[in-house]
Amino acid sequence: MTRFTTAVGAWIVILIAALPATQQPTFRAAVDVARIDVSVMNGLSPVPGLTRDQFVITDNGVAQSVDAVSMDTAPLDLTLVLDTSASMRLDRIAQLIDASKTLVRGLRQDDQSARRCARRRHRAGPA
Repeated sequence: MTRFTTAVGAWIVILIAALPATQQPTFRAAVDVARIDVSVMNGLSPVPGLTRDQFVITDNGVAQSVDAVSMDTAPLDLTLVLDTSASMRLDRIAQLIDASKTLVRGLRQDDQSARRCARRRHRAGPA
């Protein structure tokens, strides 16, 4: 009986070894279209009338085709962090507040803004 068990066990080992190994599934992805937002300005004014022929897009040094150029405007979501720590003198804080108010007044109707004050040192760390 042990000879029979040994023979069966040997055949099971051979059959398992002959089975194809299971492979991990492969995930592949590709991107056919990419949206690239750009802003072309002349000072504070947008440059009007640009066409796709006036843009060059490269990917790893290889020129890509530009299919369309749109003159859409997207809403802006702006957060200003103002340094109000002791390192800022009163005249600097006043200038900072005036500049932030001017910036916020220049926003469009669909834009959003928020202001935060930083009074202490903060270190950037892992998110």
